[in-house]
This record gives sequence, C-alpha cells and structure tokens, in this order.
Amino acid sequence: ISYDVQFRRMARLRNGKTGFEDARTGWLRIRPGVVEVTDPSNKILATVPGAQIKELSKILTANSNLITVTGERRQFVFEPGSGKQEEADLVIKLVQTHVMKRAN
Repeated sequence: ISYDVQFRRMARLRNGKTGFEDARTGWLRIRPGVVEVTDPSNKILATVPGAQIKELSKILTANSNLITVTGERRQFVFEPGSGKQEEADLVIKLVQTHVMKRAN
C-alpha cells in the first residue's frame, strides 16, 4: 500500500500532481479480528482491531482509489498498491469478512 506518514488524505503537491505529502510504501496485513499497517521491514505502524473499526469506506478520486479505516481514535487513509478500483474493493471485502466478521 501507499500511505502518508501521518495517514493524511492526498493533497495537491507543489509539482501540481495529487499525492501524499510524505508518501511511504508498506504492507496491509489482514488477520482474523485485526488489520495492521507495516513498513517494508515489517515493523508494525498501526493496529486496528475489528471491534474498533467505526467506518470502512472507499474514496474515488480522478487518479486513485483510496481506502479509509476509521477507528475509535484515528482515521487511516491509504491507497492499494495498484491504485485500481478492483483491488480497493477486494481489500474492503477482505477487511469486512476477516477483520470485522461481517457477511457480505
């Protein structure tokens, strides 16, 4: 996934393109009852238990498909690796099924 260090939404950058201000690349781990964001060295940056997820949504922009996971304390915004809508839909479905334990 791609994300901003502070998990901010994408913004217009100085070069005129839209992107994360302080972009990083990492992994999204979807496990039973929990979703984790890790850096490339597998250091856990954020953990959100399924019971604490208040909202899971997709934000469509002209250039990308962002996913937001809103927990009790904070909101996490990231973009799937390919940036394609199909991948964003799959991530949402996996989080709903395996982390939030919701039937689709």
